[in-house]
Amino acid sequence: MSDKNEIRASDIAPAEWYRKAAEEKDVIQGYNPKSSNSRDDAKPVFRPIPAAPVSLHDTVETERKKFHQSYRKIKLINYVIIGLIIVFVVATIAVSLVSNAQKAPWGNYVIWPLFAITVMLFVVSIVFSSVNRKRSNLKVADYLDTWTGLLSSSAYSPIEGMSDVAYSVSAKVKDADLINTHYWSVINTVDSRNRVVGKFEGKDFSETEVIVECPPYSSFAKDIEEAKATSAAAGIVPSEMEPSYWYKKVEGDGGHSSAGLSKTEQKRAASRVPTIGAFGKFISVDLSSDGDTLIVVRKSAETYQPTHVTGLIYAPEIAEQIGEDFLVWTSSREFARRVLSASVIENLQLVQTNDVVIDWFLSFTPHGLSFMLNLSDDVMELPFNSTPADSKFGVYFSAVKRCFAVVDDLNKRF
Repeated sequence: MSDKNEIRASDIAPAEWYRKAAEEKDVIQGYNPKSSNSRDDAKPVFRPIPAAPVSLHDTVETERKKFHQSYRKIKLINYVIIGLIIVFVVATIAVSLVSNAQKAPWGNYVIWPLFAITVMLFVVSIVFSSVNRKRSNLKVADYLDTWTGLLSSSAYSPIEGMSDVAYSVSAKVKDADLINTHYWSVINTVDSRNRVVGKFEGKDFSETEVIVECPPYSSFAKDIEEAKATSAAAGIVPSEMEPSYWYKKVEGDGGHSSAGLSKTEQKRAASRVPTIGAFGKFISVDLSSDGDTLIVVRKSAETYQPTHVTGLIYAPEIAEQIGEDFLVWTSSREFARRVLSASVIENLQLVQTNDVVIDWFLSFTPHGLSFMLNLSDDVMELPFNSTPADSKFGVYFSAVKRCFAVVDDLNKRF
């Protein structure tokens, strides 16, 4: 990036920098949303969520079997056509070899009809594949829509205070919502789908499936350690900390050490790509702080921890009050303690990490309140070969419920 296009944190106040980057530059911390091939400019259509099923597993399993049966039928017909083509090709070659060996004139009367049938079957195969590719895509889209509606209704219908909840498979996350979490120093790409919108206690909220790709966490290790050391020094406050270039990108491939972890944790850590900054459900609520920032992370072995920490205080003593697997970065220890009431701490503790909720973070800034739930394929993957048990879905539903219990608490105090 040329010098004239760089935005330095020290040149502008944070809130103004966000606005300037988002509205004027279209390039935010290395990420240009307009250049992403994954974005769809078509206006998404939102539909009200359906009634929540008694058993999400049973309902989705019924839909999955319908889809799978239709999909298998299409594949079977395609295999039959391919099989017939192979048979007629082999028959044509065999007749040609035999007739040539016997120098029999009857060969021409058999070979040409066989060849014509083979060509006809080949054309039919091409047409059938094209038609059924479109048909299959439509069936997948319908199934994905049904799945998203059922999952969303099961998650949000039981929560008191919800209203006007709707969903759209094609709707995308708002880039500013991700950036304003103050979590990632650099974002390379963002892809998203399955957006839910609505109101909770009168506040607008959204939930979107996202995958955020960033430079490896190890690229920022030196800057993060310096920020920790600086914030631990006596008498240092955020406004006195030297800001760095927010566009800074350090090449590296690292990751997180798996030393001392259980075999399950080591396997999970090894499977997570070090450039994935988030993969799961991103919840954004229109509830802003009074000027300060707080980031709370519940980490596991493979967590992509905050990298946009310049100007923040690392507060392990506050994190320990929540739990040993928590991290806290904040612009003010006083603000962090004010946010983390007994009720908030209790609900955060109940959003546990497991084989469904891999890890998560809360971000409360002057731009809004956000939760990033990094989830397993039990929730993120469209069920194809099997449907996860209700207990798997229940873990995700419980996490969402606890997140909005935190929103309820903060909404009364901010």
